[in-house]
Formats: sequence, C-alpha cells, structure tokens
Amino acid sequence: MTDSLSDDERLRATETQMRRALGLRNTSQTQAIPPPATATASTSHPQRRRFVLDGEVPVTVIHRDQGDASGTNALEAARQALREQVAAREHAEHLLQEAQATIHGLQTKLAHEGIARDEAMRRVDSEKQVVEQVLQRVREELAAER
Repeated sequence: MTDSLSDDERLRATETQMRRALGLRNTSQTQAIPPPATATASTSHPQRRRFVLDGEVPVTVIHRDQGDASGTNALEAARQALREQVAAREHAEHLLQEAQATIHGLQTKLAHEGIARDEAMRRVDSEKQVVEQVLQRVREELAAER
C-alpha cells in the first residue's frame, strides 16, 4: 500500500510541476478530487486507476495575442515570399536567355565580319598582284623602248 501512495504522490507532484510549467497556478481543483479507492485484499490487482469524468478536471484556454503573426498569417507570408522569389527567378532566367541570345547574335556578327574582312583581304591581294603584273609589263615595255 505504501507503493501506491508513493505513486499517487508522484503523480500529484508531476501534475503540479506540469501546471507550473504551463502557467496554471490554480491547483485547488485538483486537490479537491478525492484520492482513488485503495485495493482490498480480495482483489487480484493492488490498485486500479480511476478515469476522470467530465467536469472533474478544469480546462483552461490560454489565448495568445492576436497582434502577433499567427500561424496562418506566417504561412501566408512565407507563401507570398516564395511566390515573389519564384517570380524573381523566372525574370532573371528570362533576362539570362535574352543576354545569351544577344551574345550569340554578336558572335555571329563578329564571325561574318571576320569572313568579310578575309574576303576583302584576298580580293585586295589579288588586285595587288594584277597591278604588280601590269606594272612589271609596263616597266619591261619602257625598258624595251629605251
């Protein structure tokens, strides 16, 4: 029987500690609950636990300040921030694609200009050779006339 009393005392101490942790200082209601009946010698179980009935245990509802962001508002704020970040990412990806297209276009123009320059250089070289040949013939003719 002393074991069951120590169990009850431990339960009450635990309950008191929980109430203190939850900020529920009013323990007068729990003290008013009569202790459970002790087991008799004819019972095979040393002690049976008694379940509480409606109304025996006081229920305290603690309302939090509504000025703070509640869970729903915080969730909605997080969703909104996520939507903004997704939109910013899509915008950045769009700008990146435009920049890559511009780079590709400029590289193409540069390659075309390089090809055009090479063709112009070949044309100038061939015209130079023609002019040098004509000049050489004219010199030969001039030398023959002298």
